Amino acid sequence: MKKNMVKFGAIVTGVGIAVAAMVSAEVANAQEKPASSPTGVDVTAQSIAALGASVIGYLQKYFVQPSDAYTQYLKNTVLPIVSTQPTIAPIVLGNATNDSQQFLATQTLYVPNALKAQQVYAQQVPKSQNEANQKAAYFNSASLLNATTLSGSQLDAATNYVNFLAGAGIPVQTPTGNWLTNNTSSTTAYLNSLGTYSAELSTGLNVFFNMLEERRPQSSLQNKSALQFDSDAANGRMNADWVQNTTTMSPADLQRESVIIQAETRYELYETRMQLEQLNATMANLQLQLLQVITKPAVIAAAASAVKSGTSTS
Repeated sequence: MKKNMVKFGAIVTGVGIAVAAMVSAEVANAQEKPASSPTGVDVTAQSIAALGASVIGYLQKYFVQPSDAYTQYLKNTVLPIVSTQPTIAPIVLGNATNDSQQFLATQTLYVPNALKAQQVYAQQVPKSQNEANQKAAYFNSASLLNATTLSGSQLDAATNYVNFLAGAGIPVQTPTGNWLTNNTSSTTAYLNSLGTYSAELSTGLNVFFNMLEERRPQSSLQNKSALQFDSDAANGRMNADWVQNTTTMSPADLQRESVIIQAETRYELYETRMQLEQLNATMANLQLQLLQVITKPAVIAAAASAVKSGTSTS
């Protein structure tokens, strides 16, 4: 844009010099003419001034101001998307966090009657081919991943799918009794195991509930899902009308369009980074679980064996 302004300034200056030179020349010529045409200078000067104003006005429109059609295009399509996108991620992440916390609280740490919870989920498992056809979505990843917006029964099916993945049908019974505070080694080991299990479970929960919340309609997005909103933004220019419009855009309009696309690309790169963080967290969680399940028991067993044999572990 700065280059355009410099170019515009140079052109306007050149036009001004040219007009001034032409006016001076006409004044000199008019002085040599007979007095019978005293208005010749005025008429010529006015004509040249009008030409200069027309050229300047055209240059202003061409290099500085977008056309009316492009202004409306920015106002109706681009600006609403650009202004809304920064608010999408906090909404999705906030809701996903709440979903994960609620699941952990109700399905992991505090399940007063594990048998009752098991029965509720067991009733949803199909027991015949006919039921399998009716309830297939409850156990199919497509119910979550193959849609950009989930509502009604679709949302219920996707939520149920996540719940089954997270083991809601096989909950940990909430323990009760004074023994929880007796500080014995067995109680301490149990509580720490429960805490570790819940922490590990939360990683996968956050991933799936984030996917779920991306597909849930949001009132702040005109009842579109965050994924649908971003999809519309990404595909908004993938049509014949926009391609045709670029053939009539001025260079300045095209530069503005390029800047907007670059800004949207920067936003998408940030979204990709957040997705990579989530993927890295999931991979790291798997690695830590392997250590907990395989390596740590071996280390503990080796220590017990060393103590039993009377050797030093230091």
